Amino acid sequence: MPQCSKNLVAYLKNLTLKTGITNIYLATDYPLVKDKKHKSQSSSFMSIGDNHHTAMKILNSSFNINTWVSTHALDYLHLYPMGGEQIQEELSGGGIQGIFDKLMLINADYFIAGPKKCCRFVSTYTYNVIEARQKLFKNNGTIKNTVDRWKL
Repeated sequence: MPQCSKNLVAYLKNLTLKTGITNIYLATDYPLVKDKKHKSQSSSFMSIGDNHHTAMKILNSSFNINTWVSTHALDYLHLYPMGGEQIQEELSGGGIQGIFDKLMLINADYFIAGPKKCCRFVSTYTYNVIEARQKLFKNNGTIKNTVDRWKL
């Protein structure tokens, strides 16, 4: 994992130099909200270890990375009467934040997915993002790519 993160950082630094990108959004199953459980955002990502923590530290120390947490885009949900505990429980899974992430990924200028040894390479979630991006790319050309992958 740390080597994956280092290679992603190198890829992103090169991409930012070429394109002038200043805003990087990270969609990840890594637990972004620190709670007692430190659960993954996905039921398919069960074991979070020191290598995952190190990889995230590498990313966070290299870029100002935006996530569904840092954008505060879902903070308004706390205004609803169901209560903070229920909202926190809902946001601790892949539901609402997964939908938000998918919308961000589909509409981003660039979409970068991990190589085989760095992520779950065959993913319905990623496939759906790529499929939607292919339609956008073909129909209106506002996005710059459908998908790229950095090298390990």
